[in-house]
Amino acid sequence: MKKLDIKRALREHHMTQVELCKRTGLLTQNMSPIINGNPTISKLMQIAEGIGCDITDLFYLDPADEAAEKAEKERKAREMVESIQ
Repeated sequence: MKKLDIKRALREHHMTQVELCKRTGLLTQNMSPIINGNPTISKLMQIAEGIGCDITDLFYLDPADEAAEKAEKERKAREMVESIQ
């Protein structure tokens, strides 16, 4: 399951919350509740536009799901190698 992580998107795009506020016109005091809360789709679209990314780029796999997906890919790769040998 994917989770919203605006802070991670900001880090990946080398941007601070202050820069994002300047680009979006959102007030700095409103940014923390938006980032840590449950923002509306319109706010997410505004944030994605300010960062310069697609709205889907604000969502990431849950770390546990990410680890499980990685393990599954490694298992499949091993099976392929074994079937070739």
